[in-house]
Amino acid sequence: MSMYEEIMRQVAARQSINYGIYNEGDYYEEKDGYQILHCKECHKPKQQIMFISLVPYEETLKTEEEYAIRHPNLSADEVHKAVMNIMPPPDKRRDLGLVGVPCQCQLDYKKGKRKQEKSDERRRRIKENVEKCYYLSHVLFYEKYSSYSENKFTAATKRYSQKWAEMKSKGKGLVLCGQAGAGKTVAVICMANDLLNREVDVRFKVQQDIVYEAQANFNNRKNYLDDLVHCGLLIIDDLNLQTINSDGAREILFYIIDARSKINKPIVVTTNHSALAFKDAENDVNKRIFERLNECCYIIENNEHNYRKSKIN
Repeated sequence: MSMYEEIMRQVAARQSINYGIYNEGDYYEEKDGYQILHCKECHKPKQQIMFISLVPYEETLKTEEEYAIRHPNLSADEVHKAVMNIMPPPDKRRDLGLVGVPCQCQLDYKKGKRKQEKSDERRRRIKENVEKCYYLSHVLFYEKYSSYSENKFTAATKRYSQKWAEMKSKGKGLVLCGQAGAGKTVAVICMANDLLNREVDVRFKVQQDIVYEAQANFNNRKNYLDDLVHCGLLIIDDLNLQTINSDGAREILFYIIDARSKINKPIVVTTNHSALAFKDAENDVNKRIFERLNECCYIIENNEHNYRKSKIN
């Protein structure tokens, strides 16, 4: 027995542990001198003949080409499967016996099981991403676009979310400029939830939390900053450089923004600063941060004052 035949027999033995098993009501049908077990429910074979083809590979290819010409509406995969059902003929093969195979019932069960497993895994990833996204952030993380009427910010973030693949490839983010109550935070939370449901790895951080957590966790600072730099999308809420009174805190913010820009990772920011501050920074201390965000983000400004979006009833 050749090594190839031995491998085939070992595969067949493992396959037959799970398939080709007789259940009450199953029946046999004759094919090429073998009694093939069939399923009582779907009437599909639960066994197939294991053989070594004696037909040269070139002849099989020629048969597929001829079959494709006769059946122009079939795909290449469909042609291959059809030819394999008739090739090789019994007189041009060496049979090695029967091997168990899944019937249609078992295939449907496996497909449904895999689909459920994928669904469970997707829910697990989303739950994990949500927990990472909003960790230590004092926000209502269940907000959805459907709960609010549209304004300039929700419209912009919704478009951004819809074009996420393009924005991600370009490394382009958003800066939402507006006074308190303009709806900036609601818009970015809705966007974050939309992307989280598509399994995007999002982080939502308020500026003061970033500074505090990076400074408080000195021994774990590198891992903390690496997570903010390399996550799929970083959202910094309430950027207000006027409240920062130390160069160290300012450097932390610049490091994160600059590092993400260099590796083409998008960032979204909400701020009370005007759009002019990002395009024509006057303060040298904050200039680097403003300029970097202007380079890698689209600037959206809404000057409506104390504009609070009411939930749709």
